[in-house]
Amino acid sequence: MRDRVSSKRRFLWLLSFVFSVIGAGLCIVTILLDRDYQKPLSPHQIGNKPAFVEQLKGKGFPFSFLVISDTHNDESAYVLLKEMVKGSGASFLVHVGDAVSSPNLWMHRYFLRKMIEEVQPPFPVFFAPGNHDIHYGFQAVPEDRRVTERVFESLYGARSFDFTYNHCLFILCGVDMKRPESFVDDLKSVLSKQAAGKKHIFIFLHFPPTAVIPGFGFPREKEFLSLLESYKVTTCFFGHYHGYRHLQTHGTNMIVLGGGGGSLKSWQSDWGKFHHGLKITVGEDTLTENIMVLPKEMIFHYSLSWWIVVDILPLIHNRIWIAYLFAFGFLWGAFGSLLALKNTGRAKNILKG
Repeated sequence: MRDRVSSKRRFLWLLSFVFSVIGAGLCIVTILLDRDYQKPLSPHQIGNKPAFVEQLKGKGFPFSFLVISDTHNDESAYVLLKEMVKGSGASFLVHVGDAVSSPNLWMHRYFLRKMIEEVQPPFPVFFAPGNHDIHYGFQAVPEDRRVTERVFESLYGARSFDFTYNHCLFILCGVDMKRPESFVDDLKSVLSKQAAGKKHIFIFLHFPPTAVIPGFGFPREKEFLSLLESYKVTTCFFGHYHGYRHLQTHGTNMIVLGGGGGSLKSWQSDWGKFHHGLKITVGEDTLTENIMVLPKEMIFHYSLSWWIVVDILPLIHNRIWIAYLFAFGFLWGAFGSLLALKNTGRAKNILKG
């Protein structure tokens, strides 16, 4: 009977030791991440700023660029982005929205650090925001963490952006969810002023029209499609739908590439249901599209560091002493558990095992 009680105690002390070590480890990782996030971001080229366009060097034809959408801070997206960027020879990358899963400042901070420190694109990354990137009141986010339009612009620059590269016009359409129809007027204005004489015109917009993906709703769709036809737009890139579609309408390539990393929906057709990004190669009169996919799906979609940065740091980043206090408590608990195990005469076996 005593042996049974003693074994039970040893098991409980061992459980306490393991729990304390894990707790101390989490606290230490939290402290290290807090130190990292207290530092300013390294110089980067992520966002919609004229200075980033000025850094582009015209290559003439052919040239290439990368496109991805709906990455949602998924770890598979960062693996895919690293593969896309590596040795691509691309001039720049365009993200077509929903880089994060919620308009939370800490999610954007995580996205920026992952891009800068791990993906390390050697060229500009432009950004057409999606419905998850800016807070419009549709998602519950604490007020002090909301990425409003103003906060988004402080992080990335203008929500709507256009530039010319190698005699081609690139238009990134930001959509105001409070006035979703207004983007058509902005697009019309840019096309009327910038489209003349361009070899190709490319448009990047998060939401696809119902002519491409039925069921989502699209304001002033007929007017939008008429603009594409009138100005002979080469290709439109869309996100939002977590899959791949490619068709032509009104003489324009319509490409949906919302499978950058976000969850694939059970109701989706199996066709085009995979995580991917695109490499577009532009010739004077040709356009080549290479689909870049993950060799296999990730088991874990969010990392431990993501959970700590998004859920823990916002609560204690100005009171990091809390993490130190918990770390000390867990380490003291681990030490006490080891002493208790030693008193049962099992410490040597545990340390050897």
